[in-house]
Amino acid sequence: MKITLNQLRIAMPNASFSNCVKYLPHFNETFLEFEINTKMRIAHFLAQLAWESGSLKYTEEIASGKAYENRKDLGNTKEGDGMRFKGRGLIQITGRSNYRQYLEFALGRKLEESDKKDEVDYYKHLLSEPKDAVRSAGWFWKQHKLNPLADKDEFTKITRIINGSGITVQKRLPCLRSAKIAMGLKKDPNKQQKSSEQNANNKETQTGQKPQVDTSIHSSCTDSVLISSDISELVENYQIKTSSALVTGNPQYNCSSHL
Repeated sequence: MKITLNQLRIAMPNASFSNCVKYLPHFNETFLEFEINTKMRIAHFLAQLAWESGSLKYTEEIASGKAYENRKDLGNTKEGDGMRFKGRGLIQITGRSNYRQYLEFALGRKLEESDKKDEVDYYKHLLSEPKDAVRSAGWFWKQHKLNPLADKDEFTKITRIINGSGITVQKRLPCLRSAKIAMGLKKDPNKQQKSSEQNANNKETQTGQKPQVDTSIHSSCTDSVLISSDISELVENYQIKTSSALVTGNPQYNCSSHL
């Protein structure tokens, strides 16, 4: 199953046009190779990569990588491994062991000592290239059996496997909504609203009655849902005035805000 350029742009509305064009063929190759071959699987895959890569903007983690120092579960056993093997690729492959496993997969053979001489520089180059930036994500996806979870719409479980925790689940949800809209799994609320407004305007023209305005908040990868836990933060950061249960304004959230 393949996606079009338009679908990718809908799934990742904050991604630049040039990056969408650059990565599109590699997405379609990866879908085929790693059996990401249903609308639901593709939606979940695109949603996670939209968040992890800042909508195709980053192929290398912005943080220094010091947090991964001495993480034996990631294979970081030597001093400086945390920074050397920090997240790279669109899904942020992290840790010496994961890097080496992917390289062996990409090369189709076990690593030799000569391969390890300049391995860090090689990894940086490999995972920054569009093909392997996407392919490494597909490899990770299949290695961790995420297709069956996507089939069940288990977004929280997928996030925990990729991120190591579920702390960013709510922030990633807008990316999933956009991806589902792109794949036709969810209706676009903006189009629905425009249609409703058009119908209301037509009714006003016909009857002379002023239509009621729909003030509901819609969400996508660029406009996340306003949940109760966000309200106090919004009040503090944006000084939004609240009156009883009413919150005015429609603050924008970027699904790459964690980067």
